[in-house]
Amino acid sequence: MAEARIQRKLAAILVADVVGYSRLIGTDETGTIKALNALRSELFEPKAAQHHGRTVKLMGDGELMEFPSIVDAVRFAVEVQCALSDRNASIPEDQRIAFRMGVNVGDVVVEGDDLYGDGVNIAARLEALAEPGGVCLSRSARDQVRDRLDIDLTDMGEIDAKNISHKMRVFAVVMNDKARSLMSPVQAASTTDLSTPPHRKTSEHRTWAWTVGGLAVLAALVAGLWFWRLPDADSTRSSEPLAPASVAVLPFSNMSADPQKVYFSNGVTEGIMLELSRMPSMFVPASNSTKRYAGAGVGLKEIGKELGVRYVLDGSVQQADGQVRITAKLMEIESGKQVWAKRYDRPLQDVFAVQDEISTSIAALLVAQIEQADLQIAKRKPTSDMDAYDLVLQGRELVNLGTTLERDSR
Repeated sequence: MAEARIQRKLAAILVADVVGYSRLIGTDETGTIKALNALRSELFEPKAAQHHGRTVKLMGDGELMEFPSIVDAVRFAVEVQCALSDRNASIPEDQRIAFRMGVNVGDVVVEGDDLYGDGVNIAARLEALAEPGGVCLSRSARDQVRDRLDIDLTDMGEIDAKNISHKMRVFAVVMNDKARSLMSPVQAASTTDLSTPPHRKTSEHRTWAWTVGGLAVLAALVAGLWFWRLPDADSTRSSEPLAPASVAVLPFSNMSADPQKVYFSNGVTEGIMLELSRMPSMFVPASNSTKRYAGAGVGLKEIGKELGVRYVLDGSVQQADGQVRITAKLMEIESGKQVWAKRYDRPLQDVFAVQDEISTSIAALLVAQIEQADLQIAKRKPTSDMDAYDLVLQGRELVNLGTTLERDSR
């Protein structure tokens, strides 16, 4: 059978990442997440719509975006950074959310709604090179906007970047008055003019459709929450439903002969937490919430109840004779069973490279394992409550009704 052909296209790619996200989360997890979500809904999303961009995916504190034009991508980046600078002026410095941004135009691989390839990788490397509140462009992006946007650029020269086969020529946008002159008001989503008779019927139908859809979602949520709160005869659950893909990463034990090597085991723990927190489907409590469980002998069910998680990952790190051994195991709190475990043996030539490799590998395997374990939990725990089941059926019917009304109103 012939191998499926890879679909490619030329795209303008923007990668944004929060500066000091781990520090912000460690200081105020709830406040940081709330502020970040507000920034995305109040600034990123309307500006993206204004410049015809789309969010390809969120990666914890990071964001991958695509634009039909490199000019649109650069304008978006500059406008957002200037708006963020104004917004942060009234916020204490240690609470400010600042972004680095990288913009590139190049060839990307298309897989459904996702994008991969060098075009994306280069944008990610550019983002890492940007100053907080800054924007870095590739040479190809610079060439496209040079005669179309009146902005000043600083040539940072040719730079070697991780996993990029050639040197990158990097240009930083100067955030001066020229950059600020690109700013335009944030545009709210447009609404239908109800004063015009031809539009009134459509608007009313859409309002009804969205109202019905909202009721459907509410009904489904009520049913779902009720399902997760159903108590077992032989178990004690938290009074709140647990997030399906939720894991607490406990501090990895330092098993090396030298107790000073604890910095490395702490680094591995932080690396795994960072990799997992970048994945939108995962809930990972911050390290300040899990450190207190190190060597405390607290039971799994108590950890799950206090942190609102369904899984716990812990392990150990041992260094000796130029080698490092790291073990990790994943426990399902409800059953108390070990659902995954792995041991890594690596030469200790570069501790940071080893830490990065192992953290990424564990994170990738862990996500797959959690998805599989969640599937098994869902299969073995059907609800026996007919009221919850009836609410789900009502919700489905309302969704179908809302979809029909929306289609008829077009």
